[in-house]
Parts: sequence; structure tokens; C-alpha cells
Amino acid sequence: MEKSNKSNSHSVNKSKYFVPIISMIIYICIALFITLGVRAAFGNQKEDESIKISNNSGEEFYFNDKYDSAITEFTSLQEKDNWPSYTADIGKIQSIQGNYVKSNSTLQKAYEGRNKVIDTKSAENDNIKEKDIDLASQIVFTYFLNGEYKKALDYGEFYLNIYPQESKLQQTMFTVYLSNNESEKAKDIVKNYNLDEQNSDDIVSLAQMNFILGNYDTGLKFLNEAWNVDKNSLEIFDAVEQVSDRTTLLNNIIKAKEKKENEEFYNAVLAKIYSLNEADKEKALALIEKMDKENVDSANVDLLKYELLKDKDGEDIIDVLKDKYDGTTLMGCYIRAIENYENKKYDEAFKYAKKCIVIDKNYNGTYYFIEKIKSAQQKSQLAEPFIIEAMYNEKYNYNTIVKTAEYYKNILKDSNKAIHYYELAGRVNPKDADVFYNIGLIQLNNQRIDEAIASIKKSISINESSSKYYRTLGCIYLDKKDDEKAIEYIRKAYSFDDKDILTLNDAACYYAMRDNNIDRAMTNIKSAYDGINEKTKEENKKIISDNYNRIKIAFDSSQKDSNSKTKVSELKLIY
Repeated sequence: MEKSNKSNSHSVNKSKYFVPIISMIIYICIALFITLGVRAAFGNQKEDESIKISNNSGEEFYFNDKYDSAITEFTSLQEKDNWPSYTADIGKIQSIQGNYVKSNSTLQKAYEGRNKVIDTKSAENDNIKEKDIDLASQIVFTYFLNGEYKKALDYGEFYLNIYPQESKLQQTMFTVYLSNNESEKAKDIVKNYNLDEQNSDDIVSLAQMNFILGNYDTGLKFLNEAWNVDKNSLEIFDAVEQVSDRTTLLNNIIKAKEKKENEEFYNAVLAKIYSLNEADKEKALALIEKMDKENVDSANVDLLKYELLKDKDGEDIIDVLKDKYDGTTLMGCYIRAIENYENKKYDEAFKYAKKCIVIDKNYNGTYYFIEKIKSAQQKSQLAEPFIIEAMYNEKYNYNTIVKTAEYYKNILKDSNKAIHYYELAGRVNPKDADVFYNIGLIQLNNQRIDEAIASIKKSISINESSSKYYRTLGCIYLDKKDDEKAIEYIRKAYSFDDKDILTLNDAACYYAMRDNNIDRAMTNIKSAYDGINEKTKEENKKIISDNYNRIKIAFDSSQKDSNSKTKVSELKLIY
């Protein structure tokens, strides 16, 4: 027993020291784990900060589509700063939300706050010129986006008198003048534009303003100059893609090529134009091969080569481009964003897209690419602030307004906002028939039939040779059971494009359902069916195929029995 007690005593004494040792080891492990965790967290935080695109907490909420929280933060930030830039930011967000009355009031408040600072003696010692120009551009452009065209004009001219040679303000007023039907003043802006001749992107801006005015020769000349300054500027090819009348631009390029001046540039731009038309892609590839042999070194050409060959050699081309452009450059990050997007690694693609913004926040291609990423993630709404930011980046560029309208129409399905931005675009460029056509389609979808007819007729008054306008009107009148007008417009559409499978489908519907002429219906639907190819949208392919099968049953029945009166029903029109 005694021995046993000693043994127990020894065990107790042993455990007396052993337990604390175990505890100590556990504590050390926990501490080490926490330390490593903190380091990892700070390491990640540092990485996140390196790709942070916001300058403050308000912008952080803004870029995450948390507008109410952003307004709260901007309000708090404004309380600590007498310069009213945060108030203008609030007005911008209220405009995005569609609260135009509130936005106008907030912009007025920002303007009054600005005057208060300017009027103080301390302002004389403050360097506020750059801040004032930024504020002016934002206030004026937001008024324009709110549909306050006259107010945007009045405020803009007030600021332009103070800063007549500031390009930011000139770009803003270019759009404002056009929206107020002051085209001569818009031309004066372009004529007297304070150009930075060493900045390729600024030269592209002037080229685009010329394109918008219809000055294709001059616009092309400035694009050439931009290429000579920096042929890696991705803005150059983006500008080509946005030109509305590509036929005129194409003809101008072909004429310029004949002079044998800067063939490298004209071959590159020609390749870009050809790439935008499926039928001309082989021509684009031939030019790319030619430039490869001539060792033309341009990010634009490299990116175009990838776009043309990505289905065949995409991965290999990406690898080559990643070696050529490292991750510290805009092109390097853009290529890596594309690579991850194509591999469905959308979070990684978004990270690289944000890095693009950090490197060059003014490159709009990134903002539109983010919309593709968010749509692929089924998070299209989160792209909204980026789409809006693209408009503010290029206040002179009417095309960004159209893209915003398309985003609301096609992606978010927000009819009110889509029409709002299309109407803004129509004010800037009233000669763009497609703007009013798209408004008409939205009105049609919302059962505002008479308004839709008026909008589409306005498109026809601008461009009398587009078959789709007539085809859509024909469908509307067919639905309204106005057969006389229906066939009038369908035939007009056919006269402009007798190979259009959508028009052929609608003509078949008319002959089958209204004219009871199954032979003519069959002739038209068969032509439509035979015209289906890889470029035909799946939805249209299905409608035409279904209509073909239904009409063929009736046609076959009529061939067996000439007295057959097989009724064709449930045919679908394509507007």
C-alpha cells in the first residue's frame, strides 16, 4: 500500500508539471495559429488594397452597388470638408437611382457650396482650380443626364467662361451643346480643343468628337496621330469600333492607303473594321498575317489577333501575350482578365479588371468587360456603377450613352431607364435612327402600341432604307389586324432586303393567317428556313423552324387535296 501511495504520489507530482507543459504547448500553438492567421489576413488585405479602385468609403459602397450606404458615407465625408465634391457625388448617385428632382436639388447645393468657398478670402491661397474643373464637369454632366439640357447649358457656359481652355470642360460641353441643338458651338469646341499632342488617348478623344460630327477624314487623321504617339493605346481600336458609319470610314481608309502613307496604321485599322463583319473576317486575318511578317508591334493588333483566332489558338496566343506584357501593364492585366474569363474563373477575372482600373482608370474597355464578367456570374446589377462610370469618363462620347441604354434594355430589362438614356442619346445625335427604333421596341414590349408606331416611323423618317423598321411596323399592324398596312410594310421591308429571313418569316405568317395563300406562305417560309445559318439567333431559328413545320403540314395537305382548307394557327412573328 505504501509503495502504491508513493507511486501515486509520484504520478501526481509528475502530472503536476506535465499538465502545465501541455497547456503551454497548446497556448503556443494557438498563438502561432493566430499570428499566422493575422499575417495571412494582413497579407490578403495588402493584396486587396493593391487593387482597390475606390478613394474613400463612399466610393467603396458606390462601386459595390450600395447606393444608400454610399450617400450616407458621402454625407459624413462632406461634413469634414468644405469643398462640395462629395455633395456632387450624392447628386450623381441620386441621378443613377432615377431620383432626378432630388439630384437637381443636390447639384444646386453643390454649386452654392462651391461659390461659398470661392468667395472666401482663404480660397485665394488654395489650389482649387483642378478641383473646380472636376466639380464643374460633374455638375454639368449630371444635369444633362437628368434631362436638364438648358440648365446643363447655362451652368456649363458659366464655367467655360472661367476655364475656356480646359479640355475636361470642353469635352463635357461638346455633348451639352449637341443636346441643345447648338451644333455650331459643338464644332467650335472641336476646332478650339486644347489638345495634348503627346497624349494618345486625348488625341483619340478629338478623333471621336470628329466622327460624331461626321468629319471622317479629320477623325481618321487624328487616329493616325494617336497611333504615331502610342500604337499600344487600346482606345484607338475602340474608337474604330464605335464609328456609326463604318462604310464611309472604310472608304476613307482605302483611299488613304492608296497614297502609301503610314501603311502600318491603315492596315491595322482596316483589319479592325473587317473583323467587325463576319463575312470579312478572312480579310482581317490576311492583314494580321501581313503585319506579323512586318513585325508590327502593337497591343491593338495583338488583341485583335487573339479575338480572331481564339477559337483555334486562343490559349497559345494568350501565353505569348502574357510573356510579352507583364502584370504591371494595362494590356498585361487585360489579357489576364480575358484568360480567366474564358476559363470561367470570374472572381480572378474581376481582380485583374480592377487592376486595369488602378493602372488606367480612364480606359473604358475595362468597365464594359466588367459588365461581361458580372453577367456571367448572374450579377448583372453589380455592373451598373461601372457602366455609369464609363459615361463620366468620356463625357464627349455619345456612344457611352447608347451603351448605357443597351445595358438597361438588354441586361437589366429596366424599360424606364433604358428609354431615359435612349432619349438622352437621341438629343445628342438625332440622326441615329436606331435610337428611336429601340425606344419603339421597348414601348411595344410594354404594350404602348401607338407610341411604338410613332417612334419607329421616326426611325424611318431618318433612315428610309432599313428593312427592319418596315418589318417591325408590318408585324405591329398584323397584330392590330390592319392587314392592308401590314402587307404594305412587309413588302417594303422585302424590297430593301429580299434575303432577310426574319422578313420572309413574317411574310409567310401574313399569307398563311390572313391571305389564306398557303402556296406563297410555303415559298416564303422555305426561303427563311433555308437561310438559317450559324449566325442566326437560337430564338429566331426555333420560331422559323416551328413555323416551317406548321405551314408544311398545311401545304402537304393542300397538295393531296386541292379543296383542303387546313387552318394554320399559332404562327409566330419576328419583330
